Amino acid sequence: MASTPRLNRVIDSLIHKKPVLSTNCVPNGSFAELAAIGRSSYDMVILEMEHRGFDFSMLRQSMQALLNRQRIQAQSTLQASPTPLVRIPVYGRELAYNQWVVKQTLDSGAYGLVIPHLESPEAALAAANAARFPRPGYDGGGTRGWSDSAAEYWGLSSDAFYEKADVWPINPDGEILLVGIIESVEGVKQLPAILEQSKGIGLIWAGAGDLSTSMGFNNQTSHPEVERAVLQIRDTCKKFGVACAASTSATVSAEQRIDQGFDAVLFAHARMFDTVNQMAASIAARQS
Repeated sequence: MASTPRLNRVIDSLIHKKPVLSTNCVPNGSFAELAAIGRSSYDMVILEMEHRGFDFSMLRQSMQALLNRQRIQAQSTLQASPTPLVRIPVYGRELAYNQWVVKQTLDSGAYGLVIPHLESPEAALAAANAARFPRPGYDGGGTRGWSDSAAEYWGLSSDAFYEKADVWPINPDGEILLVGIIESVEGVKQLPAILEQSKGIGLIWAGAGDLSTSMGFNNQTSHPEVERAVLQIRDTCKKFGVACAASTSATVSAEQRIDQGFDAVLFAHARMFDTVNQMAASIAARQS
């Protein structure tokens, strides 16, 4: 008998070593665009609340716009396809004091968080703690207040939601994915310690935009030195067995990112639906 698919499509893909195809950040409230993404072959969509769109009521509407009921019926599972994650406005160093943002975002139904400017093991630990409910036998300091308000969006009972709404890979059965953006010189420097000391970050995003600015090449994401730093982030992730993502650019295609060994690719322009659909079909054919 085939195993039941994970609720989180991205985690499922990472476990099975299947490249993850993702949007870059789509502004919260872009209902028509999200509906189109919901009909596409993207595995993941990142909703943007860092620089604009910080509105939880709007976030709930965005999550509804993303739902494609024909797809749910066709796949006959509750797996979120594509899986919605949210880039929160709180930087890694601020998480210990702003856990309410994590709580409210996850209570909206998001299957994970994208954390800007992750620069220390302490920040990674604070993110994991803020995203986890306290559990018997868990002494890591889970601090998320209990609410099952996201259970209906996930399609689960309250009890089932409690069991599933935990951080992967700390909990191998968890369905919440934390993505840390390494986007500064300090972040690159601290990445080995982050991955060695904290196990709650399931995916690292090599963020070339802010990283280029941190390196003195303001928004020159294709600068050779910036690209070398992106590949250094990839190499560090491989050393510690943690998945790594990178964006496409004017000089690097999605296919090239996969050939470079990245586990996830973020398309610079979300509406590249034909390209994404073709890539998804090609990946499926290779893995069948």
